Amino acid sequence: MTTRPNIIRFLTTVLTFALVAQVAFAQEPADDEKQKLTDKGRVPKEILTLRKKLLLDMENIELHRVYHRAMRKHKMLKPLQKECTDSYNAAPEKPLAVYIYSRIQDDIGKRKELLSKYIAMEPKKPWAYVDLGEIAVGSKNLDEAAKYFAKAEQLADKKVGVFCEIAYEYQRGNFLERAIEFYEKAITLEAGHRESLEKLTSVCIKAGQNEKTVKYGDMLIRLEVKNGWYWNMYGIGLMNTGKNDQARTVFLKALELKPKYGPAAYNLGVTYFNEGNFKTALDWFRKSTEWDPHYYYGWTKGGHILYKRLEDWKGAVEHCVAALKYFPTDQWFYNIIAASLLNLKRESEANIYQVLGGIVRPSAMQGIQDGLGGLFDEGPPASDLDQKTFEGVELLPTEHLKVLVKVMPAIMKHVEHKAKMHARARSLKEAIDKAYDKRPKAPGKSSR
Repeated sequence: MTTRPNIIRFLTTVLTFALVAQVAFAQEPADDEKQKLTDKGRVPKEILTLRKKLLLDMENIELHRVYHRAMRKHKMLKPLQKECTDSYNAAPEKPLAVYIYSRIQDDIGKRKELLSKYIAMEPKKPWAYVDLGEIAVGSKNLDEAAKYFAKAEQLADKKVGVFCEIAYEYQRGNFLERAIEFYEKAITLEAGHRESLEKLTSVCIKAGQNEKTVKYGDMLIRLEVKNGWYWNMYGIGLMNTGKNDQARTVFLKALELKPKYGPAAYNLGVTYFNEGNFKTALDWFRKSTEWDPHYYYGWTKGGHILYKRLEDWKGAVEHCVAALKYFPTDQWFYNIIAASLLNLKRESEANIYQVLGGIVRPSAMQGIQDGLGGLFDEGPPASDLDQKTFEGVELLPTEHLKVLVKVMPAIMKHVEHKAKMHARARSLKEAIDKAYDKRPKAPGKSSR
């Protein structure tokens, strides 16, 4: 029988959660305002939806885990910490409050202490063991992780969500084979478990499990035949097993269902690239960046074709300068521009991009870029600023200067913790600003 104090504690937790949500974010906006708020970085629609679900089902720990991940994804850590701390302070004896409070702890020892407290309260619940396994995965202790996950699996009572969460933790640690194993267990328990099937297919793509990508992509399509994202994943499996003709049909279907979907256009380009049809491939890569300017791979693969396959130096320069608007601190693009300008005998202009490439340094994407035919290594080495560099600025086309004026603040921020690079970037920015300000502008246009 539920006692009155327990009921009071539970209601206090619920009301505290609701109050914190109202204080932190005020009244939930109307539907037509949600996207505007998301764009402004205030209350993402995903968070609003999850809060509604939690207020109706506060004891759902799986939902709490999803909510915590979403809050972290949207960089809303402080509100999350306040919500969890207030709930714990209001009801420190309540298992749920202990568990969600453990989720915000940076101190591993403190977190383990709270999880042990939760296990003492709820010895037959699997979630604390999932969290302990997560901690072990984070420290690369796979044997310990396997032990905790096995205990969670034992207590799961065939709850598909537990298997999905274990798989996710392995996926997050980049232990893809183990992630696949647990996602497969999840869909064995519930064949139509959408989240597990989506993540399983994505992990199979990343792990290079192409036959499984085809298998599970097909299952996704059967689950929802009008989902363009599902068709795209299915097509990747076909493409990666060498079935380019079938893959093209599938990617076109994805675009029919999800018009102007950059990844599907890119993948169509890859099918032609695989067959050596570089011009058609380039057309699709250009579509991918036109429809989704932030789609990185369309820019790099297009740059690769122009520079390496077609030897269209001018085209490579124009393509990569355009890419800088979206990836201003990516060294790969600066190197390709510099190398192309050298091939065009425009050494002074090339020197500017050599210097910029040296300032920004290799990006986190270098490994992927190297896979595009080793282009990264072909970029010329960076050099220090000298009079030749500043003379080169004056020779840059106005369109180049216009782009560089906009990207230089991002470059300076990128290297603000490196005194020498920051000073170099500042000197170059001043020269670029000065050169651009001297160029004639169209009537009615400001200089910046």
